[in-house]
Amino acid sequence: MADAHSAMMHQVNQYQQIESIIQHLGDHFQDQPNLDELARKAGLSPYHFQRAFKRWAGISRKQFLKCLTLEYAKSRLADDESVLEVFINSGLSGPSRLKAISA
Repeated sequence: MADAHSAMMHQVNQYQQIESIIQHLGDHFQDQPNLDELARKAGLSPYHFQRAFKRWAGISRKQFLKCLTLEYAKSRLADDESVLEVFINSGLSGPSRLKAISA
């Protein structure tokens, strides 16, 4: 019984860690945080973080970040912001990255 409770608490803790990272990504996607930064923030090794994130979010951290960035870019372009402004404000390394994430 104690083992089952411990396992359940581990799952709850891991869920809360990933939930916190998802909120962080929503607030800071323009910084394009890397795997090591997010793993450190979650208190996990990059390997365990990657696996935990995919387990709880259903997609990898990289795919999640790509989706956030792409949705931001689409909304800004729909508001008639220039491609240059969108790329600068989305935290991408260059205008060609906008095309790359939409592929």
